[in-house]
Amino acid sequence: MMLLLLLFLLLILLLINYWINDRELLAPSFVFTAAFCLSCMWALAYQVQWDLSLHENTFLVIFGGVLEFSLVTFFLKLFRSTSVSDNRTNIDLDNDSNDKSVISFQKWKIAIVIGMQLLAIAYTVYEVQKIAPAGSLSDSIYSYRSQVISPTASQMLESLPRLLTILRSFTDASGYFFAYILAQKIIFYKRLGVIELVICSLSIVNSLMLGSRTGAVALIFSFLIFLYCIYKKSMKWNNQGNFGTLIAVLLLFIVVIFSFQALASLLGRDITRFSMGEYLSIYLGAEIKNLDVFLQSGSFPIHTGFFQSQTFIYVTKFLNKLLSIGEAKYSLNLPFLYANGYNLGNVYTTFYAYIYDFGYMGIPVLVGLMAFISEYVFEKVKGFREMNTVSISVLIYGKVVFALALSFFSNKFYENIFTMDFVQLVFFWLILRFIFGQDRPKGVRLRE
Repeated sequence: MMLLLLLFLLLILLLINYWINDRELLAPSFVFTAAFCLSCMWALAYQVQWDLSLHENTFLVIFGGVLEFSLVTFFLKLFRSTSVSDNRTNIDLDNDSNDKSVISFQKWKIAIVIGMQLLAIAYTVYEVQKIAPAGSLSDSIYSYRSQVISPTASQMLESLPRLLTILRSFTDASGYFFAYILAQKIIFYKRLGVIELVICSLSIVNSLMLGSRTGAVALIFSFLIFLYCIYKKSMKWNNQGNFGTLIAVLLLFIVVIFSFQALASLLGRDITRFSMGEYLSIYLGAEIKNLDVFLQSGSFPIHTGFFQSQTFIYVTKFLNKLLSIGEAKYSLNLPFLYANGYNLGNVYTTFYAYIYDFGYMGIPVLVGLMAFISEYVFEKVKGFREMNTVSISVLIYGKVVFALALSFFSNKFYENIFTMDFVQLVFFWLILRFIFGQDRPKGVRLRE
């Protein structure tokens, strides 16, 4: 009954968020709430198999966290200093100077980008097979990934060379950058771009080489966010046609869901022991059960010291390495759980890390900070003016929305945004915008 009540209240909160955000599907509070609604639905479907009887403290953590996120974003939206409507501009797509020809880039610049991407992929394959030798590339990738996520094996795992990490970061940044340009071409020119597709595809391949699907899914997800933002900006953020957008999102979600298990097999993972429903339930609903088990396991916070943080693991790893004051190689404490013989995986929602590090008092602080940053970036996105170049704020929001959408899964926000990798990503976006700034089409004009 407690789980059903939680889902009911979250659905009401979802509708409220939809209304107070002017029916905006991309508003942070709507995305965050929708994510937990989805997870609760899956948990409800499997509550008998998992023997899930939601405890009161778990109920309060989830609903209280989502409610606080919604309230913080609402008050920031309400009291922001500059109205979004004052920053909106009309887009003149029918200007006589609007060149409908194919967007062209200087070939030598594109050759360098693609060359660096191919080098990153080849170098990654070499290092993965050296670190985790196996009979095939997929077996090496799986072995490497298994060592990365293992608390013990990861301590002994050889780090990737610094040059390779920079090349991989550049390849990731290129994928997002040209995904944005691809979105522009689709909206303004109603056609796909071969160059952009090639660069995005190489970025996806590069992300899969370390055995994780998250990077590939994040890029595809962000591309859809870019499409949405550019289209909505061209329509002055008019929210008519939301029903069609929802249908498109649901269809895409179904496609991703049915391809998720097949992609795992391609990366060498043994998933034959799971049915489709069981496999998806581990990713989409088991987090609720896992969090419930964790919250009944003892007192919090679990003191390991600041430099063993779960929430800010990549910040502390960087500081440990930079200042040589702690253990640079340590992993998240995410034990695998089982219930009635069912595998529940090892993810516990975003709230797990906050409570692990700071106890229940960590939730209002860290959820509030996450909500503030997300809403602040979203307001920047709604007011962005760079229609004939690449908007850094939209690129950043693509990462933010993805992290919010996966908050039901784990601490993706602080793990993805509070990292040196993210700083590198933004740096490379700025470099790419500078390099390709002279190649962008001048036909799309802003009318003041």
